[in-house]
Amino acid sequence: MEEKLNDYQKSVLSNGETLRAKLLIYLQKEKAVECYAKTVEKCFLQGNRENFAKASDWSWWGFFYSWIFLLYRKGEDTGSLGYYLYMSWVIYNVFKPK
Repeated sequence: MEEKLNDYQKSVLSNGETLRAKLLIYLQKEKAVECYAKTVEKCFLQGNRENFAKASDWSWWGFFYSWIFLLYRKGEDTGSLGYYLYMSWVIYNVFKPK
């Protein structure tokens, strides 16, 4: 069951400047703040400013390097498969016949 956002949460999400300030406190990297802020704002707008709703977003890091995260989080089987496929692709493209 989804919980509704309270008034304080809505006020932070409605004000882009406040949202970015809060994200900077949490993330501690200015570079990441804008990426996260855009995604949070999309989800908030998708939920009609009452709740969060799923909004599509894309991460190239997640697309190409999710196997690193899986290995780190002890997902050896899936992470190893991802690593094998990635390295096969790299080796094929580096050493492919011309």
